[in-house]
Amino acid sequence: MQSSKFFFIFFLIASLLLPFHCKNNKTNNLQQLLIGAVLLSSVRAPQGQSNNCNTTNFSSDSGDDPLFSSQWHLNNSGEDLNLGSLWSTNRGEGIRVAVVDDGLDIYHEDLTANVIQGASYNYGSGYYGFADSISDPYSVEASHGTAVGGVIAARDKNGLGVAGIAPRACLVGYNVLVNATDANQGSAMTYNATDVATSNNSWGATDGTGKTAAASSIWLDGVNTGLTTGRGGKGTLYFWAAGNGANANNATTFGGLETDNSNQDGQANYYGVVAICGVMDNGKRVYYSEKGANLWVCGYSQKTTYSTTQDGIWTTDISGVSGYNPLPSDFLASGYSQSKQLSNPNYSKIFNGTSGSAPMATAASALIIKANPNLGWRDVKLILAESARKNDPTDSDWSTNFGSKISSPGTNYSINHKYGFGVIDISRAVTLAKTWTNVGSQLTYDSGTITPNSPFSNNTTLAAGASSSLTVTSSNTPITKIEFVELTLTTASADASDLEVVLTSPSGSSSTLAEAHVCSSGANSMPSSTNQLASCGNYSGWIFGSARHLGESPVGQWTLRVADRRIGTGDSTGRSNGGIFYSWRIKFYGRAN
Repeated sequence: MQSSKFFFIFFLIASLLLPFHCKNNKTNNLQQLLIGAVLLSSVRAPQGQSNNCNTTNFSSDSGDDPLFSSQWHLNNSGEDLNLGSLWSTNRGEGIRVAVVDDGLDIYHEDLTANVIQGASYNYGSGYYGFADSISDPYSVEASHGTAVGGVIAARDKNGLGVAGIAPRACLVGYNVLVNATDANQGSAMTYNATDVATSNNSWGATDGTGKTAAASSIWLDGVNTGLTTGRGGKGTLYFWAAGNGANANNATTFGGLETDNSNQDGQANYYGVVAICGVMDNGKRVYYSEKGANLWVCGYSQKTTYSTTQDGIWTTDISGVSGYNPLPSDFLASGYSQSKQLSNPNYSKIFNGTSGSAPMATAASALIIKANPNLGWRDVKLILAESARKNDPTDSDWSTNFGSKISSPGTNYSINHKYGFGVIDISRAVTLAKTWTNVGSQLTYDSGTITPNSPFSNNTTLAAGASSSLTVTSSNTPITKIEFVELTLTTASADASDLEVVLTSPSGSSSTLAEAHVCSSGANSMPSSTNQLASCGNYSGWIFGSARHLGESPVGQWTLRVADRRIGTGDSTGRSNGGIFYSWRIKFYGRAN
C-alpha cells in the first residue's frame, strides 16, 4: 500500500449498491479536497459537549429513541446481535472508543453527550474547510465517521434518533483519512492509546483491484505499541473492516472468480487486528464482503432488500443538510431516492458495507470490557470467537477445526472462509466475559525461511501443484495453543491471479490463504468486464494471516500447497504458465496453556 500518497478519502459511492467501506484514494493534490467556500462557511463552532458518558445513573433517561424500532440489526427476531436485556446493567459506560475515520460530528445531538471533550485529534487542522483546533475532528465531509460513531455509541433513551450498541461508551474521533500519510496512520493507532479501549477502523486498501496492499512499517509499529501499552497495558483492540471488494455479483463474468480476498490487505490480515466481515439480515454473506482465512467474526451490513428499499444500517448522519441525508447529487444519479431516506436529516438509513459491520464488533468489545475490565486484548478476541453464532448453517464452507474452546473443553471451533467463527452474539459474549480467566502471556514461534524452489505446472489440481512440509516438535516451541498464524510466501514466474495457496495443519484443518481470482487493470477501479483485467504479479514475500487454527497445537507436520488453477491463455482465463514455489516461512502466535 503506497499510503504515503494518500491525502484524502472520498467515499461517496458511484453505483447504487457499492458499499460504504472507506478506502484510501491516491492523490498528491490537496486541492482535490473539493470542499469549497460554501463548506467552509458551514463548519460549526463548538457547542459544549456534556460528556456524561461515564455515568451509570440512568435516572436522566428522558424517553425512547424514535428510530430504535427500525434498527433491524438490534431488533430482527433472532437474526440480530442478540443484546437481550443487557442494557439494564451494561451500556458500555466509560469505555473509550476511538473512531479512526474521516472525522466525527462531535456536536451531533445524538453523539455529543458521549464525546470526551478535547480528546479527539484533527489531522486536517489548517486545511481548507477544517477546524483550526487540533482536537476538533468535525467537517461537513465526515459522514462516514459520523455514521460509524452512531452505530457504536449514539446516545440511548434521550428521545432522539437512534441508539448505539454501546450507547454510553465514550467517543473520540481521529480524522486520519483527511491526511493519511504513513506517519499519521501510525499516530492514529497510538494517540492517547493508554486510555483507548477499542479502535474502530472502517477503512483500508482500495477495494476491487485484486492485488495485494501491504501495510507500512510505521502503521505496524503503531499497532504493536497499542497492543502493549494501550488501555493501561491491557492492550487496545483494533477492529478492521474486512473489505468490500469480493465483487461476487460479477463473478460469473470471470468464470466464477471473485476479485478481492481480505488476506490481500496487509492491515486487515495482521495478527494484531480483528477483521470483521459483513452479512445481511438473513445471516448470509453480502455479495461484496470479502472471504479470507484471516476473518474473525461478522456483523451486519444491509438488508436483502437494499437495492429497492435502501435499508442499510440506521445511524447518525452529519447534522443538518450535509452528509448522506439529504442525498448528494451523485447518489441520486446512481438510483437512490430521497423519498426512501429519513425525514430527519440528522440521521440516515443507507449506511452499509463492512464499514457498518466493523463498528458492531467495536461496540460489542466495549460492552465486553465493561463487563470485565481486566480482560486483555487477546482475551476479548477469544471471547468473540467462542461466543459467535454459526450463521447461514447450510453453507458448504463450514467445518470444525481441532482446537478446543476454553469455555467448553472438547468443543471445537466452527470455521468458515466467508464468516470466520460466525456472527457476533453480544449477550453470549458478555456472559462469557464475566467469568473469563485471562490466558497466559503471548508466545511466538518462527520457522525461518524454507526454500523448496519447486516448479508447478499450468492449470492443475491443488494436489498436483507444488508442496512443502515443515515438522514442528514440542522442543521447538513452547506454544501448545495457537491463536493466529502468519505465513510468508514468495513465488516466481507466476501470477497471483492463477494461484491457490492452502496451508494444512497437523490435525488436518486447512486454511485457503489465496485462491484464483481476477485483478483490475485500473489502480482504483473494480472490474466489470474481461477487458478490464490485468496481471496480479507474483507473491513476493507476501504475509498471509489465518485465524482458522485457533486452539490447535502447532506440533506435527504443516504442509503448504501452491497450484496454478487457471488455463493461462489471457487476462480472462489466467496469465501464467505455471511457476515456482520459491520460499515460505510460518510464524505462530499463541500461548502455553
